[in-house]
Amino acid sequence: MLREEYERHINNLPYRDVLLELYDFFSVYIYDNGNKINIYKLSNNDVLVFNNDYINKNIDENVSLIFKESIKNGFTPFRSIATSFRINSKNFIDNPTYTNLTKLLSIYPNIEFVTGFLTELENLKENNSDNTKIVFAVGLDDEGGKLKVCDEIDRIFELSRDTNYFVIPIKYCTKSIFDTYIQIFNFSCVHIAGHGDPGHLYFKGEKMTPAAFSKIYGPNRKNELLILNCCFSHSYKMRLAPVSINYITVEGEIGVTSAYTFSDEYYQNLFIINRIYYDSYVNVSVHDLYIYE
Repeated sequence: MLREEYERHINNLPYRDVLLELYDFFSVYIYDNGNKINIYKLSNNDVLVFNNDYINKNIDENVSLIFKESIKNGFTPFRSIATSFRINSKNFIDNPTYTNLTKLLSIYPNIEFVTGFLTELENLKENNSDNTKIVFAVGLDDEGGKLKVCDEIDRIFELSRDTNYFVIPIKYCTKSIFDTYIQIFNFSCVHIAGHGDPGHLYFKGEKMTPAAFSKIYGPNRKNELLILNCCFSHSYKMRLAPVSINYITVEGEIGVTSAYTFSDEYYQNLFIINRIYYDSYVNVSVHDLYIYE
């Protein structure tokens, strides 16, 4: 999300100035001789160099303000996000061991989450109680951007604006982060994008088997819809316990462009045209590459 767009999005929030400072500090850009570099194009071996003006801001105090607001509000998922944000950001700033790309990638999505909570909190509380209209958009390892996973997750989030859906987007998702969010939210739809094979989904830094995926859900948790926008995801789904009522999967390999096209058209139908899950699927131009069950 560009800064100008983000600033408009939070214009009426009570913590506007705090959020802007946090956005600036944990921006998706780092600086190399004054030039902006997209962090998603880097590797863990690259040195992170930050603009000193941002480092000199009192980031810890701002993060603590958000944390205190989450405690006062009493909404467990908001408190969980704010706690994670506080711990990760403090480690990142104070401990050189954690001032790396991996930690930065785990922190930045918290800004969008916190913003979303502050913007839609009452709505989210109500929706989380009856398992409706909350979409978890999960990006797996993007392999340096060549899979367009980050673009796909950003697009889902963008399309949800000013609709009745609340999207929680996360890029470069790890197994532990996925587990945490499945436990604290009642998602209507979980959308997973990235690389897959018949026996694995390629989360950041680690693979997840169908057995491990099923264990996260346990026997009593189900989505209304699980979308596995990954190669060979139908074979993967066949090895899962019943974690969802409906599924959209891919039988074999799928190209990057087709995967992005499906996601873009599907969520336009769902969010904007207000079709239901099945109608959204059959109105996508590449729907014949997918299996709906």
